[in-house]
Amino acid sequence: MTINIAVAVAEGLVMAADSMSQMSTDQGAVMATHSSVEKLTEIGDRQIAVMTHGLGAIASRTILSLVREFEFAEYAKDPAPIRTWSVQEFCAELMAFVKQRYDGAFPPPGQNADDHRHSLGIVVGGYSPGAFFPEVFELTLPDGKVVQRLEMAGANQQGFWFVDFWGVRTALNRLLFGYDLSSLMSKYGFLCFARDERNKGNPNFAGAPDPPAVSPQDALFEIGPMETIDHRLNGMPLQEAVEFADYLGMVAIGYDRFTEGPPSVGGELDVLAIQPEGLSWYKRKPFASKMAEARDRRNTRR
Repeated sequence: MTINIAVAVAEGLVMAADSMSQMSTDQGAVMATHSSVEKLTEIGDRQIAVMTHGLGAIASRTILSLVREFEFAEYAKDPAPIRTWSVQEFCAELMAFVKQRYDGAFPPPGQNADDHRHSLGIVVGGYSPGAFFPEVFELTLPDGKVVQRLEMAGANQQGFWFVDFWGVRTALNRLLFGYDLSSLMSKYGFLCFARDERNKGNPNFAGAPDPPAVSPQDALFEIGPMETIDHRLNGMPLQEAVEFADYLGMVAIGYDRFTEGPPSVGGELDVLAIQPEGLSWYKRKPFASKMAEARDRRNTRR
């Protein structure tokens, strides 16, 4: 699994991702764990970055290698249309490229059949040509949807901030909202199941406690908004937004490290800040930085 984080303030966009990836069989058994995966990368000479969560590879190809192939092919064109695409146009082209390879490795189910293929999420953030405010899109497979998570702010925008995260959300849900509803509802659902089995006479659930009279979702409906962290993102400078994204990433990694079961979030945290004029890495794995320098030299020679 993964943690992907996006934080936007008026001065720019910050994206962060961990470096751990698990390779599993179709039955869910973990075959290998890698702790140096590059899940966040910039795109050529654009103020656009891509990060991934969910499925770690398609056949023998890492998701990053597919993104790199797409970038390589588009920049090889003369002239290269990728230089002028809006963020939305970039997302549409990237989705078409990845989905073709995804469907080739995992053929779609038959008509009217449920689609149980592996989930893959790609988050794209950055600036369209001539735009001062960023946009964030989420691309999801197998459904092939491209959803805008952050719209470009208007010229008269008085307040501007945005926080979202993808992957293993439990720790950040608890930190930012005071609770993780998905975890609570999972436990509530089990208690309801146990009660039903006990009522059927199943002795394995004879001592199971009753579920609460009200589901956690209903109980938190009124007070939930009161638990949201009192952040100060509105008016926050970009450097502090970078530090905030870094903090969120380290919370997610630390929480996963010290909870039961094999870790699914971890390794080094990569953190990237983007503005209309350019981008800068706050944290990046050393080897990934060296490879980025090599790509820059290649692009310069073209």
